[in-house]
Amino acid sequence: MATKIDPSLRILIVDDEQVARAYLRFLLRGLGINDVTAADSGKAAMRLLMDASRPFPDLIITDLRMDDMDGLQFCNAIRRSEMLSNVGVPIIMLTAVEDSLLHEVPQQVGALYVAKKPITAGSLKGLILDHVGLPAEP
Repeated sequence: MATKIDPSLRILIVDDEQVARAYLRFLLRGLGINDVTAADSGKAAMRLLMDASRPFPDLIITDLRMDDMDGLQFCNAIRRSEMLSNVGVPIIMLTAVEDSLLHEVPQQVGALYVAKKPITAGSLKGLILDHVGLPAEP
């Protein structure tokens, strides 16, 4: 099994905390992924996703708890959007909350995986490899 991540992946980070966005961008760059877009809310992310002139991301990493539109509302908005519902982009949700119920609900609204904050580079790499990031074979 390949252990390298495809460096051409496009990632969208959605988190209302600037430090969290910067940390995820740092981890992704360390994994060789430089095409990273960030949004500070679910609503801002929806505007990016609905912009047909922008390439669609290969993966979305979103926080669970955000003001304006939280991660659950964001996942619901994607899945209910006529334009976005069939795209099938994987969504990984991050949370510092330890409640097991809050780890199950995001998967019910379309998140592939719920990971605990702060996520490590190794965990992030594993999630990307599991869900999207294998490079094409030479």
